[in-house]
Amino acid sequence: YYKFPMPDNCWRGVTITKGEARVFPLVDSGIRFASFEPLLGEIQMKGCPFDWIILGSLTGPGSKKYQPKVEWIENILRQADEYNVPVFMKNSLSKIWNKPLCQKFPTTKGDK
Repeated sequence: YYKFPMPDNCWRGVTITKGEARVFPLVDSGIRFASFEPLLGEIQMKGCPFDWIILGSLTGPGSKKYQPKVEWIENILRQADEYNVPVFMKNSLSKIWNKPLCQKFPTTKGDK
C-alpha cells in the first residue's frame, strides 16, 4: 500500500511481535507507526523509521504463558527514547509493568 499516493492524514502501521523492526518502507506523508502487540519477544530497532510505537501483551484464553518480559519493554522504551519516538503502552501491560504506563501520542507531521 505504500506505493499508492495517500493524503497526509493517513496513518500507516505495521505489527511486529518480535525480532528486528526495520521492515517498514519509508514514506513521506502521514504518521508511520509500529504496533508491538502482542509483544512475544525482544525487539531491536535499527534506526527508527516510526513516528509512534504501541506496546501490548497477548490477551484472552491461554495468554498467561505468552506474556512479555519486563526487560523487553524496558529495551523498547530505551530505544524509543533514543530516537525521540512517543510510546503508548496498552492497559494489558499494567500487571506486568507495575509502574505508570507511558501513554504518549505522536504529533502530526505539521506540528513538528
